[in-house]
Amino acid sequence: MNMRSRIGMASAAALVGGLAVTAAAPADAVGHRTASAAQPAASAHTRLWTERGYGFADVKKTWTAQPGWPGRYRGTVSGTVHHYHAPGNRNVLVEVSTDGRIFRLGEASGTRTFSRPYKYTKRVLLRVCLHRPGASGVSFCSRWW
Repeated sequence: MNMRSRIGMASAAALVGGLAVTAAAPADAVGHRTASAAQPAASAHTRLWTERGYGFADVKKTWTAQPGWPGRYRGTVSGTVHHYHAPGNRNVLVEVSTDGRIFRLGEASGTRTFSRPYKYTKRVLLRVCLHRPGASGVSFCSRWW
């Protein structure tokens, strides 16, 4: 019997026996029920680059299941923003989406750290963008993470 067959049989036996098979929560699991079942307290980090490599941010998000609020989490988003090769009239910032509410952190024309807690939240996403001071919009954003 090969290893794959043994693993498959062991997994099936565990499920029949009433044991739950869990895996580590994925990096974007904030707000997914599997995150609270598999890993009640967790964190994830990555480096996000703006389009065209104008700037980047080393970001981290942590989350813990919110007691008394099933499917909701509390945690922190933190990191460092770096103005890399962006034009002089643009700053680099991190946009954070907590359940669809978007706010900006760490806007800098150099290097700047940021940290912000959140609670009672289902999902947290981050991206890094360029912003021109005095303008309302952002440009050259990375994908949401």
